[in-house]
Amino acid sequence: MKDDQGPAYFNSTQVRGQVLVGYEIQAQAQNDKVLEFLENNPRAEVTSEDINDLVLPGAPETSPRRAMSWLRARGLVEKVGKIEGKYGRPIYVWRYRRPEPTQAELFA
Repeated sequence: MKDDQGPAYFNSTQVRGQVLVGYEIQAQAQNDKVLEFLENNPRAEVTSEDINDLVLPGAPETSPRRAMSWLRARGLVEKVGKIEGKYGRPIYVWRYRRPEPTQAELFA
């Protein structure tokens, strides 16, 4: 999903050039995979750990958290609770949030 609200990759380490472009492409691809999974499973309630296991296996554990934050900022997911994660700390449970239809879609 292309977005004009900001980059998919949070460049906290100030990388530049082609490395940054590659990181941005990879982060956007991960966001798209997570969103596609949630759209196809709209009743699923998942944690970032679930996303790591089911959608982004092999990705760093921070990737699903970053993706969920990015999707939340766009109103596409919402937090529905907390559970104890695999490290004994609370983690959020998320679900897909269907975007509100536009007026044009309502009256088409």
